[in-house]
Amino acid sequence: MTREEIIAATLWRTQATDAGCPESVAAGRTPEAFAESSELVRRPFLKYAAAVLDICGPKPLVWENSGTVWFAIFGPGSDAAYRHINGGVVMTIRSPGRRPKQTIYPNAEAAQSAVQAHADAAHWAGTKLGDVE
Repeated sequence: MTREEIIAATLWRTQATDAGCPESVAAGRTPEAFAESSELVRRPFLKYAAAVLDICGPKPLVWENSGTVWFAIFGPGSDAAYRHINGGVVMTIRSPGRRPKQTIYPNAEAAQSAVQAHADAAHWAGTKLGDVE
């Protein structure tokens, strides 16, 4: 299941509890049952989940140019910077408590994409949704 589907299933179960349904009804509203429910049932909860993700999910990184180096900040004390060298890009990622990591990419787009994936994973790491793709 996607993060959106897991959130939607959780909202579906919560709705049953809040509506005063018997505990057995709420207990039956599992993520698997949500996945098997009709589109009519799923649609509003997926819409609510999308709104939750829009508020709470990771945002696209904003890259700024400081001359020969591009950089983005993606968390408290975490940043990434890259510079063009010999037809490629050297990216350095710094995070608290870790040594800076340098990686070479063929172009800026590949470097930015890799850092965005890293930032997104860091965003979800401490949550129940951290292991979901």
